[in-house]
Amino acid sequence: MHGLLAKLLQKREIKDVRDLSVEEQETFDKWEKILGEGEITLQHIKDFCQDQIRIIQSQYTNPDNSEKKDIYLKACLGIYTALIGVIEKPKMERSALIKYLEQLIQ
Repeated sequence: MHGLLAKLLQKREIKDVRDLSVEEQETFDKWEKILGEGEITLQHIKDFCQDQIRIIQSQYTNPDNSEKKDIYLKACLGIYTALIGVIEKPKMERSALIKYLEQLIQ
């Protein structure tokens, strides 16, 4: 439990989270999740982009889409795909360099 939440419960003289009402527990859980997530990482961004790509792909197959929506979806797909590429590029370059150097050593 995050220190601020523990202090809040202590100040309110609440000994256990189970003593909260259902609404209060939902709010507490939400706050705890927000405080526990920490810093945004490249992996968080990559996961978000991959989720967005899945959503776009499911929407793209809808035959009722207008031409304007299809263009929008293609643009969004390109952006999220490019972001994933930017995130993965250093990792791929590093991997390729390691393989190259290992070949030179042999």
